[in-house]
Amino acid sequence: AIFPHFMKKLKFFGDISFSIYLIHFPLMIMTSIAVNFMGIDKSLYLHDYFFIGFVMVLTLLGAISHYHFEIPLMKLIRNKHSKADR
Repeated sequence: AIFPHFMKKLKFFGDISFSIYLIHFPLMIMTSIAVNFMGIDKSLYLHDYFFIGFVMVLTLLGAISHYHFEIPLMKLIRNKHSKADR
């Protein structure tokens, strides 16, 4: 790669993209419920800082899910599958 450091960062986002995809809708619903419950004005959604914060939380949750759920589960499945082939 021409820019290995940049490509490594892109790989990180590619790796966690499935987790982000799975988490984004439940996070949107939970955020909406929390905003309604606390009686916060819905114009909050229109602010840039809200969007940036939402994306940051979503990325963090996606990374946690990927590294602490997806990867261990993939290893477990691969190990069980390889043992079954023997």
